[in-house]
Amino acid sequence: MLRVNHLILGTQDVAKSQDFYVGFLGFEFLCPFTDTGTGNEGRILRQVDADGACLELLLVPFRSERLPSPQHVAFEVDAGRFEALYRRAKELGFKVRALPALSSPEELPGTLELTGYRYRNFYVLDPAQINVEVMVRL
Repeated sequence: MLRVNHLILGTQDVAKSQDFYVGFLGFEFLCPFTDTGTGNEGRILRQVDADGACLELLLVPFRSERLPSPQHVAFEVDAGRFEALYRRAKELGFKVRALPALSSPEELPGTLELTGYRYRNFYVLDPAQINVEVMVRL
C-alpha cells in the first residue's frame, strides 16, 4: 500500500494558510517546526480519518518568487464530505471552479475520468494561490 504521508506547501502567510486548511478542510493544528530548507518556522497540520490513516500538511513560509508551490493538491473524500465541502466553499465565498484553470468560470462541480475511474470534482484557491481540488469517486 502506498499513501501520502505529508505534503509541504509553500505560502507567504502561514497563518492565513492554516486558517484555510483548518476552517475549510478540517485539519487540526499539530505544532510549529523549523523548516530545514529555509530556516523559518512553519506549522504542521494533521487530519486522521476514521480508519486511522493520517495526512500531515507542513506549511512553510516561502518568498513570493517560489510560489505557488505546489500548483495543485487533490483531496479525495467520500460523497457526504464532498457535498459538505462544496456547501462550505460556497458559504466561505470561494470561487468554485469545475476546471483547474484560474480563468475558468465559477460553476457547479464537474466530472472527470482519471486512471479508469470517474469522479465529481471542484477547485478552489488557497491563500497561497495553490489550486485545491476536492474529488469523490462515482
